[in-house]
Amino acid sequence: MKFLEGVGDKYAERAFGIKTKFSDFEQFYKQSLVKQKETPIAELTNIYKTKKTYIFKNPKTIKEFDNEVRAIGDINGDLYVCLDNIEITHGSMAKVLFDNSDIYAETDKYIFLHRVKKTKIFGLSDSTDCFIDSDNLTQEEYLENMKKVKTIIDKIKHKNPQYKILDIYYEYIRGSMLDDDKYKNFL
Repeated sequence: MKFLEGVGDKYAERAFGIKTKFSDFEQFYKQSLVKQKETPIAELTNIYKTKKTYIFKNPKTIKEFDNEVRAIGDINGDLYVCLDNIEITHGSMAKVLFDNSDIYAETDKYIFLHRVKKTKIFGLSDSTDCFIDSDNLTQEEYLENMKKVKTIIDKIKHKNPQYKILDIYYEYIRGSMLDDDKYKNFL
């Protein structure tokens, strides 16, 4: 059996986030491939100002996108997805997209999502979780906020039927839920 050089490096990069010496080149190449198929609507630099990524509005596919990338959904049903999983926040995405750094307060207009692993499934991020956290809200407030979230999710699903958008915190989905047959088409 012959092993190619770099097999362990590639596994360590995928499994543990350890970058290889070609990671930057591979990221640039991947960005070029995606930009040939779709046009980004915004460019974003990470918090350390060392890497840049792109944001796509209602991408037809996210096959070449990193796993666990951030996304924002809005009341119009648009889904804004970051291409790379680099050190950014939903707030920095909003500042570039909407010139709005206080997006976290606009819970009736936006929800914050994460892609689940390398699937076509998105779940609520911890940024959204803070305004649907039942421990800090009355039952009435929780139900009202979840109604807003579900309204936005329904609009996103209508405009982007190729993705499964769940009203569940994405960390919960990452485990055994992916084994459920009803999610098979989104893996």
